[in-house]
Amino acid sequence: LRKLKQYDEAILLADQLIDKFPDFQWAKNEAIWTYIEGRLNKLEDDTPVDKIIEIASAIMRLKPEGFAAKMVVFKVLKAAKAAGEWKIVNEWVDNLNPEILSTAPMTDEEGREGWCDQSLWYNYKARALIETDKSEKVLQFIDEVINKFPRQKKFFIRLKALSYYKLGNLNDAQDIYKNLCDVRRPDWWLLHEYARVLVDQGEKQDALKIMCQAAVSNKKLESMVTLFKEIGM
Repeated sequence: LRKLKQYDEAILLADQLIDKFPDFQWAKNEAIWTYIEGRLNKLEDDTPVDKIIEIASAIMRLKPEGFAAKMVVFKVLKAAKAAGEWKIVNEWVDNLNPEILSTAPMTDEEGREGWCDQSLWYNYKARALIETDKSEKVLQFIDEVINKFPRQKKFFIRLKALSYYKLGNLNDAQDIYKNLCDVRRPDWWLLHEYARVLVDQGEKQDALKIMCQAAVSNKKLESMVTLFKEIGM
């Protein structure tokens, strides 16, 4: 039934299997994948985080392993991050052991390599710690991560700078952002964060210049509005 994508019937049968044969591991695995495909993956992108957690928690109680566990946890992490629910991210990220996650880069339709599961886990973990005022913990492991994932070096260096900024170490944060932005085409969001550090350092003229550079190089209207507002302030 699951392979035929007849999920309504498959879920009913899975419920019965779990109830009647709770120790039958093969049936449990089939039920886990039925719930993932028939419930979790069917959720719309705008589904509230609480609803996603409700379904994900029910699946996690069956103790999924490997790829199944990763799919469930990453579904929650992605939704919680999008909603800015960093405490949830910090709680759920620890449901996975990063050492057993894949280090093979994912590829897009054009064959370009991107993040791997393990690098994504560290990104979620570091960002959640920063956003929940635990930046000092990020600094304890971020250098190792930077060297481990050279393809994502820029993003993890940025997290190091953000950690320093959150801890009030503006000089180190400024030095890192300066190096990140000292390239031919710096990312607008790095310029934006760099400008905020300069504002806090009292270097408002330089900050204004960099904010304008960020606004000009950004193509998203919503972000430009935020940038222009800060320029005005």
